[in-house]
Amino acid sequence: MDAIYHLWLLVGVSYQNPLLALKKNNDLLISYFRNLPERSEVIINPDLNSILMKGCRSGADERYLEDYVFMAKKGFYSFDKTNPNHFTHPEYHLVASPKNPLKLEDLPENILHILKKTTYHIDLEKSQCNCIIEII
Repeated sequence: MDAIYHLWLLVGVSYQNPLLALKKNNDLLISYFRNLPERSEVIINPDLNSILMKGCRSGADERYLEDYVFMAKKGFYSFDKTNPNHFTHPEYHLVASPKNPLKLEDLPENILHILKKTTYHIDLEKSQCNCIIEII
């Protein structure tokens, strides 16, 4: 599959897809994905510090990057909310991306069945900033 179908995850944000709100699916997905082995080196967004500074924050330090890098090593594109104190602001930015992304064909059928209900058609390899409203 091409880059449009690579899996991605919003890490460290309050947004949840309504289809994943069911505790059963959410717990299953969290457990499965957090327990995946590392599969990839990670690329940190080269514009990350300037994006964070615009949002009245400090730059990206090791503590900030920890969970985003953790998930990117598992094959996920990791995003953060661009303006965390503005709950209605819909933009997210890429924090970390995998060199070897996790793909749908890598997943077991039970996980794939849940995720097929939440597929978004965007090209993450070309994306640096996303508006969640445009995605859903």
